[in-house]
Amino acid sequence: MLARQGPLDGRTVLQVLGGIAAVSALFPLVFTRGRHLSWLAFLAIAGLLWLGAGRL
Repeated sequence: MLARQGPLDGRTVLQVLGGIAAVSALFPLVFTRGRHLSWLAFLAIAGLLWLGAGRL
């Protein structure tokens, strides 16, 4: 759907990557019941990407 809209802007790319990082945080959180701390890194990355998208 995004490909039909023409060229992508930086904000959209950062929001999509932030969403992917947030979803990626769910897998270690659910499957390891929070014992593996990689979910924190993914959430931090997602937050930084969303903050960066807001500044564009």
